[in-house]
Amino acid sequence: MNPNSFLNSYSHLVRHIRCAAIKERNANVALSLAWVYGDFRWFNHDGVYQDAELENKLQVKVLESKLYSPPYLYGNSNVTIVLATELYNQGGHSAVAVNWMNLFSDEKNHKLVVTRSIDYSIINSLVEDKVDFHLCSSKGVQLINEILACAALADRIVLHIHPSDIESAIAAKILQNAGKKIFFYNHADHAFSYGISCSNIVCEISAYGVSLRNRSKRVGIYSFLGIPISFRTFSKKISSDGKGALGSKIVSCGSAYKYAPDKVFFGDFIDDLLLCKPDATVSIVGPTGKEPWWCANALRWGDSVQFLGVLPHDEYVKVLQSADVYVDSFPLTGGTAFP
Repeated sequence: MNPNSFLNSYSHLVRHIRCAAIKERNANVALSLAWVYGDFRWFNHDGVYQDAELENKLQVKVLESKLYSPPYLYGNSNVTIVLATELYNQGGHSAVAVNWMNLFSDEKNHKLVVTRSIDYSIINSLVEDKVDFHLCSSKGVQLINEILACAALADRIVLHIHPSDIESAIAAKILQNAGKKIFFYNHADHAFSYGISCSNIVCEISAYGVSLRNRSKRVGIYSFLGIPISFRTFSKKISSDGKGALGSKIVSCGSAYKYAPDKVFFGDFIDDLLLCKPDATVSIVGPTGKEPWWCANALRWGDSVQFLGVLPHDEYVKVLQSADVYVDSFPLTGGTAFP
């Protein structure tokens, strides 16, 4: 299939799913269709970054549904709810949410609410750290009811959600209308996402996200956070004059698709680097090396380039600790605070 035919077919399919969600009378079916639509937008990077109109139309369906049964929402005590879609033991996504909850440890009235799933290792960590958390068990409109019940007395809601989590986005809209402050942690800043339009402040994680925000006219107020890393953990690599020595172990981290060639290609950087510094090694966390764009690099450099795949968070930190130099993923940034 030629590229134009593929793009036309894709655009037609996405419009069809969106229209079906809008026309659907059953609110739960409409939410399921919106979830599929969000996944298509998220995974295909098609230049659309939000859909406030669809969120508003689905909110009306939810409010009119016989299944909608909200609690009283107008109490605003000093409570923060961190709302996450999924937590898993890899990369930096889940670590941010867990670190936030640990920062709240002295204030026992804050809660982590997970809408879809959570790894057992994360559950064990939360229990050990005595973090108050709730794993939702519902779907559709009932899930929105469950989220509202958890957040009814809160003053602040932090959205740490996956881009297609339409139920959390609609719950956040309802909570904002009840006077809650909504903070959106834009951890997938390169992609489409529900929930941005209902936020009081969008917390960006990279300069790429800030630039994209300016180009795509995403919501107005934002703050820059990055993905925090404790520099004390890595201080052994910094000399007494505050300058890092250029060593021979280079590490980069990011989801595999963030390295896919575009106008620039990480593999060209590897070639230039190893031609200049043949004693160096490059370790990449995320890709497996089986992605088609790495073939030439893998054949050319052998063991000098190591593809480590997805690692549990503690192993990921050990790899970072062993590095002399960190290079963020590109053409899509990983958002890590090092840069």
